[in-house]
Amino acid sequence: SYGGAGQLQLGSAELGVEAYDGDDSYYAVKGTGSGPTYMETGKIKLSDLNPMVKFYIYGIINEEGTVDENQTIVSVVCDGVETELKTINHSDLTPDEWNEQKVALTDFKGKVVTLKFTTVTNTYTYTLWDAIDIREDLSYDLTASVTAPATVATDEEFNVEVTVKNVGREDAENFKVTLYRDEDVVETVDLTILGADETEQLLIPQTITLKDTQAAYHAVVTFDADEDPVNNTTDKVVVKR
Repeated sequence: SYGGAGQLQLGSAELGVEAYDGDDSYYAVKGTGSGPTYMETGKIKLSDLNPMVKFYIYGIINEEGTVDENQTIVSVVCDGVETELKTINHSDLTPDEWNEQKVALTDFKGKVVTLKFTTVTNTYTYTLWDAIDIREDLSYDLTASVTAPATVATDEEFNVEVTVKNVGREDAENFKVTLYRDEDVVETVDLTILGADETEQLLIPQTITLKDTQAAYHAVVTFDADEDPVNNTTDKVVVKR
């Protein structure tokens, strides 16, 4: 649900911004200067461990470079009491990209709550949010993704890009990243350390010859300390010639 002075809409690439998670849909809050606008979730039962909410805010900037002075306020409503957890000044965001935000919910672990996202419109009409995810705040958690061109010429060299991100609280040490072509190992890379919130990108050259019409790539991260191994294997990306 939403309320306040403005409107909650679903944004898409038609607004000039691609969704962070690639589904061509995100929250576009159309605010006004007459008061804040908020979006509130339904009731959520938080885990008994280390719950948090992770989401993304887009850093809006126009051709004149006007600084975005809007704000996003994250609150929890529990037992009828609203508690503000974090105020994010959009002037601190990196312009023209999605900015990751994490807010700890540990003080409310095990409880039934609703989350409230409020925007205060000071500069730009729109505030954009995407990929709101309530999850465990883990010490060790690596994620991976693979990108590659959709089509290539025969025998043309291209790069398969494997991106590994440390979304845990602690540095990740001594792990492996393996790229597969179909079900065969292309290459395994040993990495010694990746800091919290840091990203490592690997470019692995490939070609498709006349004997193949396509190749499907995926990557697997092997990290013994990982507390969420589900996100260690990427989706498959198909390259055709």
